[in-house]
Amino acid sequence: MAALDNASGKYQGSKRSKQINQHAKAAMMSAVDHQRKGSEESQRYYKKKRTEGKTHNQAIRPLGCHLSRAISSLKLSGAWWKVENVRPMLTLRVVRENEEWENYWDNSAKAA
Repeated sequence: MAALDNASGKYQGSKRSKQINQHAKAAMMSAVDHQRKGSEESQRYYKKKRTEGKTHNQAIRPLGCHLSRAISSLKLSGAWWKVENVRPMLTLRVVRENEEWENYWDNSAKAA
C-alpha cells in the first residue's frame, strides 16, 4: 500500500507500485476504515495522526498494517480464533500503538 522509493542522484520522490491489485487495495482500505469507525481506540489513533498533519490515507495506512498483521496471525498454523476475540485483539494492538498501554489496563482494572 505504500509508495516505492524512486529517488536518484538528481530526483527525490516516490512512485506508485504497478504490481498491486487495485480491487484488493480498495477492499482493504474499506475494511480498515470500517474498523476505525467501530473502535474507539482506532478513532483516537486516527485523530492523533490527523492532528499531526497527515492526510486521510496516511493516517489510515498504519491501521491497515495492524489489521493485516492481525489477519496474518489468525492464519498461523495450529492457531484458532473465535470471531468474538478478533476485535479485542485489534483493540490491544491499537492501544499499544497509541502508547496508552498502561492507561488501558488501569481503566480495565477499575471497570472490573
